Amino acid sequence: MPSYVVRFTLLLAALIVLGGSALVGLAVAERYYVRQTNIQSDATLRLAASGLSGALQKFESVPKLLADHPSVRSLLDGSATASDLDALNEKLKSVASEVGASDIYVLNATGLAIAASNFDKETTFIGNYYTFRPYYSDAMQGNQGRYYALGTSSQKRGFYFSEPVMLDGSPIGVLAVKFTVDELELKWNGFNHDLIVTDPDGIIFMSSRSDWLFSAINPLSHETLSRLRDSKRYPVDQLTSLGATYTEGTNEARLTFSQDLGGAEYLVRSQFMPEANWTLHILTDRSLVFRQSVQATLIAGLIVLLITILTIALLAWRSRQAQHIREQEEAKLLLEERVAERTSDLQREIGERIQAERDLRKAQNELVQAGKLAALGQMSAALSHELNQPLSAVKSYADNAGAFLDRNRPDDAKANLSHISALTDRMAQISNSLRNFARKPREQIGLVSLAAVLKDVEQIMVGRLTETKATLRVSPVVSDLTVIGGHVRLQQVLVNLVNNALDAMEGQPDPTVEITVIDTAEQVDIRVKDHGRGIDDDIFEQIFDPFFTTKGVNQGLGLGLSISFNILRDFGGNLSATNNPEGGAVFIATLVKPIMDQEAAE
Repeated sequence: MPSYVVRFTLLLAALIVLGGSALVGLAVAERYYVRQTNIQSDATLRLAASGLSGALQKFESVPKLLADHPSVRSLLDGSATASDLDALNEKLKSVASEVGASDIYVLNATGLAIAASNFDKETTFIGNYYTFRPYYSDAMQGNQGRYYALGTSSQKRGFYFSEPVMLDGSPIGVLAVKFTVDELELKWNGFNHDLIVTDPDGIIFMSSRSDWLFSAINPLSHETLSRLRDSKRYPVDQLTSLGATYTEGTNEARLTFSQDLGGAEYLVRSQFMPEANWTLHILTDRSLVFRQSVQATLIAGLIVLLITILTIALLAWRSRQAQHIREQEEAKLLLEERVAERTSDLQREIGERIQAERDLRKAQNELVQAGKLAALGQMSAALSHELNQPLSAVKSYADNAGAFLDRNRPDDAKANLSHISALTDRMAQISNSLRNFARKPREQIGLVSLAAVLKDVEQIMVGRLTETKATLRVSPVVSDLTVIGGHVRLQQVLVNLVNNALDAMEGQPDPTVEITVIDTAEQVDIRVKDHGRGIDDDIFEQIFDPFFTTKGVNQGLGLGLSISFNILRDFGGNLSATNNPEGGAVFIATLVKPIMDQEAAE
């Protein structure tokens, strides 16, 4: 059977298996995401229910405390004066503001509001009768009242707590506290689900979606509407029905809306709140779960398809390998038939090849030796260039130490000997760090104090500055400013730049080198400025190349800038150059500042 027929058959079988697996995988993925959605919904549901319960508990004790207040009792028993009434209104207003209640008001035995925290508003409760509210009748029977409804005066949804005001064991009035639920709904905006609160009649009293308020999940009967109209709990003429169908299965509960409302289907998790006689529901659009399931199935299908394609490709490769082996065997048989004829030719060719290999090895060895000599010459030149300044400083310190000993100043001489020891250590580190020119060093890079480095540079350059009668101006640097790099190698870079600046101003009166530090949010720029003739435009691209120099014979090898450039690249920084509009050249050493995570890592 031809190989392309085999591959096509395998591919067709794979597609059939993939299609069946996709259907099974979709069902499995859907059950998984439904379960995960229910777990997340339950957590959100508990959080929202806790918030509602906390709000109810917060206001539950307020009416009981105020009902026992003497000013409330004196108002209801008729002993209060007009000034007492004004003081009570102000007190109720103050308490309502402190506890966050919407309204606090006092009803007499006939249900008439005679004092209220909103006494100074157009929508004040004073002068209105509230005998139709169950919280009034419950309190007049000596019980605490609880009720929720749309306010007839304020037109705001609220929850009411009431407490009887007792005199000689009998209720003489009612103290009621109302808090609105609008602020509680605002907290639901951060949830990725729709939340609703329904009463025993299935009417939505609170909702994260304003278009569902005062809607019934199922159609309401005439008896229910009549009862709601009598209690004035809701605006009956505004009540609508969502026409939803509630179904409960083994793993999920669903709420399906009518086609008039788009036919949306939601996963539902519910929790009953006995303290308010509410049921809190959290709704998740089932289409989201379906999309997640489809995406997971597609990803799994693509993985299976990829594995199938790789398997087919492997089988095809093995087939080609087998065919290649057969061709090799045929060629081997043909070769054996002709081996006798070509024996002498092969021996001659073998001899020529052996000689060619010997010549190649000899040439390779010569190239390797030449490369070693070139590298050795480059390192020697670099060492000579980089150690020149420290050696000059060592000689200066040694001469000064001798002079101090002649003057019987052993402490100063000992200090100079310490400087000489430090400089010898530095020269050893410089010789090791010069390997950066050819490859990345093994020296660990960490946090370096820039102020300490600049101080060392000033100390090292004292001899050269005195010799050239030059001035080095360094801008002040805060002591805690750190950069990423190595202390000795960064010091080596700055010494090179200062030396180059002094060379550029050779022969000038009062030569001055300026070092300016610019601290930005993410990096630090160290600008080394001279007052020489500047850099010619035609050599800008060459100044960082090894052995390129504009100095005369025996005045430089052209390695300093190249080595400095590579050192800063190791630090993650950069070295650049420009001309100063006022004259002279400016070399900019850019270093990276550590961030908090890098400091912790170091």
